[in-house]
Amino acid sequence: MTKVNICSITLFFLALVTSQALFAKGSSAPSSKILNIAVSANFAPALKKLLPQFEQQTGINTQVFIGSTGNLFQQIHHGAPFDIFIAADKLRPSKLVKAKLALGNSLKTYAFGTISFWSSTWQHDNQASNNSLTFENLLQDIPRKRLRIAIANPTIAPYGVAAKQLLEATKLWQMVDKKQLIMGSNINQTFQQVRSGAVPLGIVADSQLILNDLAGIKIPRQYYQAIEQQLVILSASKKVSQSQLLSDYLLSNEVQQIIATLGYQAVTPLMNLKRSDND
Repeated sequence: MTKVNICSITLFFLALVTSQALFAKGSSAPSSKILNIAVSANFAPALKKLLPQFEQQTGINTQVFIGSTGNLFQQIHHGAPFDIFIAADKLRPSKLVKAKLALGNSLKTYAFGTISFWSSTWQHDNQASNNSLTFENLLQDIPRKRLRIAIANPTIAPYGVAAKQLLEATKLWQMVDKKQLIMGSNINQTFQQVRSGAVPLGIVADSQLILNDLAGIKIPRQYYQAIEQQLVILSASKKVSQSQLLSDYLLSNEVQQIIATLGYQAVTPLMNLKRSDND
């Protein structure tokens, strides 16, 4: 069964000792038999849905560590005993390969992320949240109404980078008071800040909206670079073959079709076409 730890760079080694199981009841398998997965916060809910079938098919027990891609990257540099790193960008996995901390032939793109504006005050279903509210209207309201906006921290979170690119492209990065920007350590924290009502508006991952049956206002792709999400197997891993099985599983046609329904663009163009037909 899957174990999950939510860990920050400062509490990482403590988290290894005091594991908190969030996806499922903890496995009774010895730690030497468990595949340690470091996953970006944005993909963690999707992984939760995908791992049970993987474990059933392979008999492999897993333990999942969730964090921002930047923090997990730093933990790997400090010797964190992960086997596979499922990141929310392509920069950190590539850096790990260059540093010989990850296996170059294991570097794979498994999904592309997209983002939307969302507020908890909008209608909580998959219909148009407000027919009179458009992307263009929001861009005008943010500086005019001095709306606070939650985004993931762009220095450590790829979805934060995309949010900053949007704000820069629309000149809002220069226009808004920086006190209006509420930065979460990862996209999950940003989503929770908006969902709780603590911040009235946020730039969140489409996957979060779909998984929670919510509707946002899509941000056109021309305003930010594609969020190419890659995974890589770590060089220090003693479970390379098991990690490769997980990589193959995530890139299989069946799983890519599922990923395409969870708010991501799949790696295979045909699967993206099927998702568009269903949107």
